Amino acid sequence: MKVRCNIAFDENKLPAKAVYVSNHVSFLDPLLLFAFLPGNPVFALNGHLYRNKWIRLFMKTADIMPFNPIEPGDIKELISKVDSGRCCVIFAEGRITENGGLMKIYEAPGLVADKSGAPIVPVWISGPQYGYFSKTKGKLPHRPLPKIRITVRKPVKFKLKDELRRQRDHISNEVYMIMREMSFEKGVASPPNVCRRHQPRSQFL
Repeated sequence: MKVRCNIAFDENKLPAKAVYVSNHVSFLDPLLLFAFLPGNPVFALNGHLYRNKWIRLFMKTADIMPFNPIEPGDIKELISKVDSGRCCVIFAEGRITENGGLMKIYEAPGLVADKSGAPIVPVWISGPQYGYFSKTKGKLPHRPLPKIRITVRKPVKFKLKDELRRQRDHISNEVYMIMREMSFEKGVASPPNVCRRHQPRSQFL
C-alpha cells in the first residue's frame, strides 16, 4: 500500500495539546493516522471502530477511547484529557462517509478545542474511499490498492466568542468551514518547502 503523508509544520513546534480533526472515508482511517501522526494522541473512536477487533489489534499500543459525539459525558472526558496536555484525534463526521464527501459535522471537535483552549489541526485523508474498506461501493470506482494521501495542516486557533458558545449549529459550522477548505485544497500539490514526506511509525503500511 502506497501512502504519502504531508505535514505542513515542524513536529517539534506542535503545541503540547491539540485537536486533530479528520474527515472519515474508510475503516483504515484510524490505522493510517496512528501510523503517521506525530506524538501519542488519544484516539476518540466511535462505537463501530472501537469494537472492531482488527483495529484494536493494530492499535494495541495506541491510547484509544470509545467516543459518541453527542454524548456529553464522552465530550467532557475528552476535554479533560486534552486539558491535561494531550493531543487527540476526532473524526468530525462521527461516521464513515458513504459518498466520499463531507457529511454532517458534529460540534464535539469544536467544543473540545474551545473548552480546552487547544488549537485544531485539520487532517484530510484521500484515497481509501476508492478501496474495499470504504462504504462507497456502487458510488465510487473501487480498486485493490488505491494511492493514499494524508495532509496535515498547521494548527488553527479555535476560540469562540462568549455569545456563540451555546449555539451548537455555529460551533459545528466553524469546524465544517475548516474541513471544507481542506477538501478544496486536497487535489492541489503543496509547495515543497512547506510539506514533506513523513515516515510511518508502524511497519504494517
